Amino acid sequence: MIREERLFSAIYIVGTGLAITLVMVLSIVFYIKVAPVYPELNRERTLSLRFGAVEHEGKGMNSGPILRMLVRECVEGTEGLEAVALMRDLTKSAFVQPDGSSVQLPAMRMAMDGAFWRVFSFRFVEGKPLGEAEARAGMPVAVIARSLARRLFGDAEAVGRTISVDFEPFRVVGVVADASFLLEEVYAQIWYPYMYDVDERRERRADSN
Repeated sequence: MIREERLFSAIYIVGTGLAITLVMVLSIVFYIKVAPVYPELNRERTLSLRFGAVEHEGKGMNSGPILRMLVRECVEGTEGLEAVALMRDLTKSAFVQPDGSSVQLPAMRMAMDGAFWRVFSFRFVEGKPLGEAEARAGMPVAVIARSLARRLFGDAEAVGRTISVDFEPFRVVGVVADASFLLEEVYAQIWYPYMYDVDERRERRADSN
């Protein structure tokens, strides 16, 4: 039959192959989205909060991203919580360059606090995670993904080196195995202290005024 109807046989075989491929791709994406995969190994015990709303008596309602102050006052201390991590600017990109180089590479960045490394199970291939004291103090230190470390430094050790993130210097303290870009909650190539984030510093200045 294949010899007699070569055109229709080819269309049938290619169509069947494409259908199977599509099902496999969708299955893989769905699995990555919902299953406990690296570094989100505790998904069944994790709750993510992105937006909140504040209702004023007789004055309407305001909504937007959840602020650090709201997390500190309303979330932390809740019975049964093992750790609370703060993250910011999940989709913000930046330009990165190693110290002494004029080459700038685009990379995804994320601002986080010290508890981030307890909530998510990143595997460190070099160095160590940011400490809570470093995160709260907003020290210019960062953890980078292994793929970015190779692009910046090749096979040389990255820990202890200095990189520029949008012309701000950071010292690399750790390198982690890459996470899938499908993991929207944690995917980045650079992680630095929440308190060092430009928007966070602007917010604190506004609060103090």
